[in-house]
Amino acid sequence: NPTTDQVAVLSFPRDLYVQIAGLGRKGRINEAYQRDNPQRLIDTIYDNFGVPVDHYIQVDFCAFKELVDAIGGVDVPFEYPARDRRVAFEVGAGCINLDGIMALKYVRSRYYQWQDANGNWRSDGTADFGRISRQQDFIRRVIAKVIGDGLYKPDTVAALLETNRKYLTTDRDLTVRTVQEFANVIRRVEPSEIGTYRILSYGRDVGGAAMQQPDI
Repeated sequence: NPTTDQVAVLSFPRDLYVQIAGLGRKGRINEAYQRDNPQRLIDTIYDNFGVPVDHYIQVDFCAFKELVDAIGGVDVPFEYPARDRRVAFEVGAGCINLDGIMALKYVRSRYYQWQDANGNWRSDGTADFGRISRQQDFIRRVIAKVIGDGLYKPDTVAALLETNRKYLTTDRDLTVRTVQEFANVIRRVEPSEIGTYRILSYGRDVGGAAMQQPDI
């Protein structure tokens, strides 16, 4: 928010059971996603939750890896060794600099495990919600890295956008000048004060499929 110099992150679990805009039926919210055409998802979010979308940036896997590498990786502390064999993610304990490929595996992990002091591997039973928490924490660390390294400077922001233009998709009104205005807000933000939220929900069965019913 350029007016108040505030930043917040709101996540929508992919299994939310909602009315899909334009289809006349309900389904998982991720059914509303169409690559390079976000309008159905934008309308679905507004119709179900009343949240308007002023701008959007579509970041695919390639763009994510390129952006993380462009800022020199992101440091993430791990109290214990961690892994997710489904995505070939494995790190030891300590502060680990995750490059683009490892960072992508980390934020995509839904079968996250850590090794306790006795050498036993324990699973994160929170599944998608745990992944959301890790994603939000990672975003906060990216912002801290951007601020700490002075990467919010307008010329640097423009260079990052140009470097990743082939992977990023944005709305027409999200010009480099507008992004630079947002970048000027970022430099005044304290990363630890960034609010992180997700849509609350509870599990329900819909035709034999596990869904998340939004708790508005």
